[in-house]
Amino acid sequence: MAGAIDEWTREENKAFEIAIATYNIECIEKGEWEKVSLSVPGKSVDQIKLHFMHLLMDVEAIDSDQGPLPDYKCDEDENDGDDGNNGDRGDTKEKEMSMVP
Repeated sequence: MAGAIDEWTREENKAFEIAIATYNIECIEKGEWEKVSLSVPGKSVDQIKLHFMHLLMDVEAIDSDQGPLPDYKCDEDENDGDDGNNGDRGDTKEKEMSMVP
């Protein structure tokens, strides 16, 4: 893929995360990137390596308070962030108790 920025979809990122969790750091340290890349359709070994390096840099920046926390946004089809509480989580226990006969 040519270009300065390698765009990743939400699905590709999820497949990447699952692959990293599945094959763990031992496979990565051994250079077994092919296993990881086979789990992420459409991405090459080089793209996987670069994405992993960016992940490590982000984690290091966050851990050292040098970088912002990621701003994860919900997709429109993923509940729109509405959990039915209208943002009011403090009175959940009170609501539960008021329902007890």
